[in-house]
Amino acid sequence: MRSARLIDLQLWPMLDAILVHVGASQPVTDMILSSPWNRANIDEWLGHNAFYRIPADQAAVSWLRTYTSAARLWQFAESIGEQRPSRTLRGWQFDATPPDGGRPARTVIIPYSPGTSSVVTYRYDAESGRYLRYQGDTPHIDRTTGTQLSAATIFIVFADMTVTPIVEDSLGNKSLHFKVWGEGKGIVVRDGRAYDVTWRREGENVLIRPIAPDGSIFPFKPGPLWVQIVPTGMDVSLSE
Repeated sequence: MRSARLIDLQLWPMLDAILVHVGASQPVTDMILSSPWNRANIDEWLGHNAFYRIPADQAAVSWLRTYTSAARLWQFAESIGEQRPSRTLRGWQFDATPPDGGRPARTVIIPYSPGTSSVVTYRYDAESGRYLRYQGDTPHIDRTTGTQLSAATIFIVFADMTVTPIVEDSLGNKSLHFKVWGEGKGIVVRDGRAYDVTWRREGENVLIRPIAPDGSIFPFKPGPLWVQIVPTGMDVSLSE
């Protein structure tokens, strides 16, 4: 588990979610506690009994020791009056048949911090029909299963970004504010091809949706979906 970030205040109502995290910077914590959705907030720093720690010698680094599970989270959520969801989120469509058009995109590189493990790479695996995920050049592995993370669809959202005065950590890194309401440029990558779309979101409780040139909702491929929010103008590489 990690700490909450500024963008979570937009994702939280969008997904009608329970926010689960280990603290946050003080300004972000204040925003969470004063938000209308704070009833659905599970925070280890508030003493919420939904987490456990692994031994230090089992953690990749000393500060990555806090874990949880779906069973623990639902048990705690129900104790504070948050029931399992009884409604369906609407706004996305899925279709196993690849749409016509697009351009080849078997490799996707998203350079969040060039030269570091924060560079995200996806490589298309034709056998599984999914994009295998890498951090830098290292396969992104699920520690529980030992398998590499993958995506059936990658939804790239280009959004205006500003650097805020909020200090996130001891290194002095600042919070980033992304404007993910209204509309903007997007790319949907699936089945080895990339499709230009417009992303659209009209309100706080509305999912961000990919809109095709004809105005219809562009379909994702059934399976794991990764939404990558990037600054407007970032040079995302798409290649065969």
